[in-house]
Amino acid sequence: MLWGIGRLAHARPRHAQDAPPHLPPYLESPDPAIRGTAAWAALALPAAATAAHLARLRDDPAAFPLYEGGALADVRIGELVERELARPAPT
Repeated sequence: MLWGIGRLAHARPRHAQDAPPHLPPYLESPDPAIRGTAAWAALALPAAATAAHLARLRDDPAAFPLYEGGALADVRIGELVERELARPAPT
């Protein structure tokens, strides 16, 4: 489910705009794959509902598998969050 929300959020954010309020429980999951995938989805949909949760994940050292740039790789959650939050907002 989280992967589908993330794909939709990255490809067509307008169609996933109602998802952020449902993501916080997953952003707090003890499972790095769930937490990381939820962060990846939430980062494509900036919203007040997820901002504080994402800020707390900046220091998360856990890694999770993410298909990105044509390859599957283990990505550290904190690095993903830091990288995406540092990007300028699209205009």
